[in-house]
Amino acid sequence: MAPKNKYDVFICFRGEDTRCNFTSHLHKALSNNSLQVYMDERLERGDEISSALLKAIEDSKLSVIVFSENYASSRWCLDELVHILRCKERDEQIVVPIFYHVSPCDVRKQLGHFGVVFGELEKWFKNNSDRLTQWRTALTSAANLSGWDAPTTRCESELIEKIVKDILKKLNFIMSPSNSDDLNGLVGIKRRVEYLESLLLLDANKIVGIWGMGGIGKTTLASVLFNRFCGGFEGQCFLENVREEWQKHNMLKLRKKLYAELLKEKGQDVVNIFAKERLCRIKVLIVLDDLDDVEQFEYLVGDRDWLSHGSRVIITTRDKQMLKNIGVDWIYMAEQLDEDEALQLFTSNAFKRDVPPSSYMELSKAVMNYASGIPLALKVLGSHLYSKSKEEWNSALKKLKVYPNKKIQNTLRISYDGLDDKEKDVFLDIACFFKGKFIKFVARLLDDDCMFADVVRVLVDKSIIIVTPYEKLWMHDLIQEMGLEIVRQDCMKEPGRRSRLWTSDDICHVLQNNTGSSKVEGIFLNLCEIRGKNMMKLKSTVFRKMYNLRLLEISRDFEQMEMCKLQLPQGLDTLPNSLRYLNWLDYPLKSLPSTFMPQHLVELNMPFSQLEKLGEELQFPRVIDYSVSMFGCSNLKVLSHISGNIKYICLHSTAVEELHPSIWSLQNLSILDLSYCKSLKNLPKIMIQLKSLDHLDLEGCLSIDSFPELPKDLRFLKLTLTKIKQVSVSSFECLPYLEELHLNNCTRLESLPTSICKLKSLVVLNLSGCTELKSFPEIFEPMECLKDLSLDGTGIIKLHSSIEKLIGLHWLFLRDCKNLEFVPNNIFNMSGLEWLSLSKCSKLESLPTVSSVGFHFKIEIDLTHNSLLKLFDWIYGLSSIPMLDSCGSMSDMRPVSIEPLSNMIFFMLDKGDTEKAVDVPSFTDCFISCRCKPSTYVIEKKLVCSQTFFVAAQDGTLRSTISWCLSSCFSS
Repeated sequence: MAPKNKYDVFICFRGEDTRCNFTSHLHKALSNNSLQVYMDERLERGDEISSALLKAIEDSKLSVIVFSENYASSRWCLDELVHILRCKERDEQIVVPIFYHVSPCDVRKQLGHFGVVFGELEKWFKNNSDRLTQWRTALTSAANLSGWDAPTTRCESELIEKIVKDILKKLNFIMSPSNSDDLNGLVGIKRRVEYLESLLLLDANKIVGIWGMGGIGKTTLASVLFNRFCGGFEGQCFLENVREEWQKHNMLKLRKKLYAELLKEKGQDVVNIFAKERLCRIKVLIVLDDLDDVEQFEYLVGDRDWLSHGSRVIITTRDKQMLKNIGVDWIYMAEQLDEDEALQLFTSNAFKRDVPPSSYMELSKAVMNYASGIPLALKVLGSHLYSKSKEEWNSALKKLKVYPNKKIQNTLRISYDGLDDKEKDVFLDIACFFKGKFIKFVARLLDDDCMFADVVRVLVDKSIIIVTPYEKLWMHDLIQEMGLEIVRQDCMKEPGRRSRLWTSDDICHVLQNNTGSSKVEGIFLNLCEIRGKNMMKLKSTVFRKMYNLRLLEISRDFEQMEMCKLQLPQGLDTLPNSLRYLNWLDYPLKSLPSTFMPQHLVELNMPFSQLEKLGEELQFPRVIDYSVSMFGCSNLKVLSHISGNIKYICLHSTAVEELHPSIWSLQNLSILDLSYCKSLKNLPKIMIQLKSLDHLDLEGCLSIDSFPELPKDLRFLKLTLTKIKQVSVSSFECLPYLEELHLNNCTRLESLPTSICKLKSLVVLNLSGCTELKSFPEIFEPMECLKDLSLDGTGIIKLHSSIEKLIGLHWLFLRDCKNLEFVPNNIFNMSGLEWLSLSKCSKLESLPTVSSVGFHFKIEIDLTHNSLLKLFDWIYGLSSIPMLDSCGSMSDMRPVSIEPLSNMIFFMLDKGDTEKAVDVPSFTDCFISCRCKPSTYVIEKKLVCSQTFFVAAQDGTLRSTISWCLSSCFSS
């Protein structure tokens, strides 16, 4: 059987017009470019011409139609034309028309001499109208295609040269791996190449960079692009492995190859000024693969101004900053394969088929998770596992967790080897301890010389790490594994001689056997990962040899309750003074070692520890750069002298009664969390000296019964569950920048001063649960910033009409205000109000009257808990659909009278007589039943023009059924 595409080009022409001139020259030019071209004189002996021609057309990738003056006189030409266009439609064959000494218009409309000869043919086929129609349609369709016009005044040699280039470009395009049926294992490349192609077609993008981590497919992308575009350039060169050749000092060899290939003079030494001048005159395509230094580009290409119009340079690299320094026009970040693409690539290598056997699916997914979309890893592992049993697969996967694949690791390590010592240290810290952590947190711990930001930028530019949109540090799993393996290589047999420890087995080995050394810089132990032990006893000298330890974290997963506890029965002689970060959950001793005097401590976190005091007698470190957290240290009663550049103090749930005066001298203190310090007494007036204090949390401090004097720059204040009764007028006058005030569940709070309007920056005010608060203060001055006011569950009886002065209010919550009797009508004048909640206000008998402008916000009402007697006549034309909260019991509901409500939904349910319970005098007589028809419904009406629904039911327990009915109506 002949191959599907036996020929590259089929030429359809009228022999007597062009066989010995134009078509023969075109055939030769195409053949000289190594194209397989079909012309009718190449028919094999014995073939019947009509069937052979049709088969040749079908076996061609591209057809050229040479329209000439007498073309339409040949029924053979016209039949070929019809078949060519049929192949175009069916097989997407490319068709290139050439109008040789004839105009496209004459061909399209059969005019002029072209029309005359076609007319002569029509006479012979006047009884075959179907065939004539086919020919006319084919001529019109072909003439409408984009092609080449060859008038008598045009130089044929130049025209043929351009036609050949166009044909080569088209064939290169359809035969590039991203467009051919046989992708040769290049999975997922099509959409990526199409995007890059769109970039390269823009005149503004003369130099394009492809940037990404090792093994992600940068070179493959560049190769596909080169193969697709090279036919459209006079000079082409693909320089592979530039970085590697540069390291071998083969710079001149690279430049000679570049010039020779661009000028098509291979084997000649053409690196000279004249060669550069020649290159300026031609359009070139250059691919520089795997650059890692600007010097390489400058040596090979130099000033980009010599590149002629239309020339393109593609650069692949792992270093984004290098591309910026070169000044490329566009940087494309190579992407990982998605899940489907990864499965396809892995399966093609591991099974030589498209889909893995069902019995291997779970194992295949495990390998895919390991490779995480990196083509190199998927191909290497797939080839390694090909034709192996399940037992061998399982063994290989277990081995990978301990001994990563060397081929993959060697490719990835190239990026690491290009880092300086500081960059390597930060990378290893992130790989071992801080992947997924917020960059600000990591910067505090590692930025000991103010170089962290520059280092992170380098690591990002070299495709080693990324910073997520949420400002977290992240890296590919294989790159992380490379970093972990580099640390393991410090000493494979003894973890105590490695720089960083992160696995529970290694850490337990070091701590229990006291094998730690000066090499150890970081230990992160998750107590939940220690298996088979409820308790682990350590010696008092466990940290003595680790005098270079910078980072120590002993923590647990808070969602897991079971964990191993560390015990120090002989106490702890010392902690390394080199520590910058100390986070020890459930520290078992009452005090820190007396010899512990760190000079560079940034964070001290001792959550849920047994510490009883921190003070001078223990020679507590005087300088802490950022934070102190004693969260949950229920035995801690004394926090003595403390100083330093501290910005955050957390004493949540400690037994502290008073704060040491030194705290009020911390000029950089921004956050003070004293929540649930139940023994803490009222704060002293000296607290106003904390000029930088931004956030103060006193929630659950049951001994605080007066509103404290606070620094004026405070923005967040939480006094939830305190015993405050009143707030003085002056308290609010001194807080011009306060944005959030939480007094919720202060059950003794009786009133607020009218000076609350002085809180000009206030955005959130939470008074929910203040049951003794009978009134909301009158507002004398407009408050523009307040958006959220929560009065749920308060004892408020009525709202004052001055509520209108809360001009920026968006949400007003009055749920479960059992004493609320009145809401002023002018509430509808609050143009910014979006949500008003009045559900479960059992004493509220009427809603405010809608003004002439109507309401523009949503109202949540639970009628099952209200005593509404009258809903006033609200006008039509309202802009939104209010929602009904129909939760709760459906019984004991009073009769309701309702006027027309436009754009509003209500449920009205009554256990008694529906005729007495409901009065709807102004509903339309039009009756349209709901899609659902429960037998319990007595009335179902829909007011079409206003989207008002009314449902009455005898059984008051059908809340869920009614809700379903409503949703069904909406979906119809």
